Amino acid sequence: GVRMTAIRIYPHLQTLGRLRPVKQCQLLVTRGSVPSLTLLALPVTVSLGTCWAHNLSAEEVKHEVPLKNLRINFPFIDEVSPSTPRAKLRQWRRVFRALMRAGYLFLLSTPLLGVAVTARILGPAYPEAEAKIWDYVTRFIERSGPTLIKLAQWAASREDMFPAALTSKFARLQDNNHPHSWNDTVTMLRKNLGPGWQKVLTLEREPIGTGCIAQVHRGIIRDTDGNERTVAVKVLHPGIMELVETDMDLLRWITDVASSFPRAEWLALRETVDSFNTVFVEQLNMNLEFANLAKLRRHFRDNTSVVFPEPLFSTHDVLIEKFMEGQPIRSFYSSEEPTKKRLSKIGIDTMLNMVFLNNFVHADLHPGNILVNTGPDGCSPPTMVILDAGMAVELTASTHRNMLDVMIAFFRNEGYQAGQLLVEGTRHECSDVEGFCRDIERMCDAAGDSNFFDKFGSYVTKIMGMACTYKVQLNDQFVTMAMAIKVLEGMALSLNPEVDLIESSIPVLLKASVRYQLGSWKWDGVSLVRRMTGISTK
Repeated sequence: GVRMTAIRIYPHLQTLGRLRPVKQCQLLVTRGSVPSLTLLALPVTVSLGTCWAHNLSAEEVKHEVPLKNLRINFPFIDEVSPSTPRAKLRQWRRVFRALMRAGYLFLLSTPLLGVAVTARILGPAYPEAEAKIWDYVTRFIERSGPTLIKLAQWAASREDMFPAALTSKFARLQDNNHPHSWNDTVTMLRKNLGPGWQKVLTLEREPIGTGCIAQVHRGIIRDTDGNERTVAVKVLHPGIMELVETDMDLLRWITDVASSFPRAEWLALRETVDSFNTVFVEQLNMNLEFANLAKLRRHFRDNTSVVFPEPLFSTHDVLIEKFMEGQPIRSFYSSEEPTKKRLSKIGIDTMLNMVFLNNFVHADLHPGNILVNTGPDGCSPPTMVILDAGMAVELTASTHRNMLDVMIAFFRNEGYQAGQLLVEGTRHECSDVEGFCRDIERMCDAAGDSNFFDKFGSYVTKIMGMACTYKVQLNDQFVTMAMAIKVLEGMALSLNPEVDLIESSIPVLLKASVRYQLGSWKWDGVSLVRRMTGISTK
């Protein structure tokens, strides 16, 4: 099988300890320290029906998780009773680390206030002052760590929401983060792949890409027969897990304070932060990215317009995948119109399939994670290459169905119905549900002939504002999914401002209608198409 072939070809990549099989449809997950569990080639073993666990002792607590709902959580610390001295010491260390982090960020940001005040005063006589401010903000974010960088990466894709001075400065955060040293890379590889890793793997010392979570080296992997294959090796930055934990502690504290204000409570800030934490922490586990890549490849196996890297091998801190050729998608923003229109359509179709059909969405689709391959001669039809699948969102069945209902109502330009669906099943203290629904309806009506989805990104922001005004706490998973759609919509519109989202959506919605004919989600697909295209149903 593929799994045994992987072990036979790359024997030196087996970490120290014993490998033994686990039941066919189950995954053995161990609580405790991270090194006590190593999962190798996880999605490949899923397809074979066999998983392998590393160095499991009788004292370790085991949890059996269905593979189809695979979610692994490597806690930062052992789960022990909070009443034990060890737990109390750990809590105080965590508080101390958070205070030190807050002090560092405060000192780092203090000069920004002086720069902003000076620029405000000198603005009329010194037009370059605003650009200087954004330069300093960018440097501040680069030095602040992965959490703020992730937020800035999202902002860089929203040119319809933020000034051009901000998006242009933040754009370089998507490609030019500071790399860790070669010695740190060697240490991580030795820790995860064993002392003999260099017998199988040869890496270029300089990384080909550096993100806020990890960096990627190009390399050559060799099998026992001497055959070589070009690969990309993704290595986590050292100390990243502790830093993210501290940042999330601070972010939770800030949102708790913000939520104490009456109108802010219903924005679901804490729930959104917890959801972001879950997705963000998953990015720190290369085994999960392996699984996400394999799942996305299965979903798009019949689609030749978009490809995902083939994952070959993973541990918690290292991922080895097939090297993908391509140019950054930003370099195609000034290409010929046919190329830009094709790429825009590919992006929209990809997102629609993820959201409506697959219910599994790549949640980190900023331009730095998308390449375009035009073949060896540069003349082939462009293919979109999507990288970095560490962040993915999968809704529960009920939430997914509710989200589809909401989106379909917007597609039908039925704003009042969409407002009712947004309120149903959510926590709220809305004393004027009718007013909330009417405001959503007026927003859709204001779109006029252009249709609601021609400006989806800006309308999502308006919906959030209305939810705050009327004290409607939106589902955090719905918000996360909507944000993912907004980001890809921004890139698609940058390539083709005249893209017809409705035309692209009809085939996908028809497929979705077939899947949801049973149950409470009932609507006629033919009638939907007629109403969306303006054909009378009378």
